[in-house]
Amino acid sequence: GTNNPLNVIHATVTALKGLRSPEQVARRRGMSVSQMMEA
Repeated sequence: GTNNPLNVIHATVTALKGLRSPEQVARRRGMSVSQMMEA
């Protein structure tokens, strides 16, 4: 794609929506956050 402002905004919003909290990632992996940080 191009670097026009609307494309940049759309890509940024899409990326931000895809972020997961450490708790969500740990739960998905079946671990605690502290176990995940040690790995």
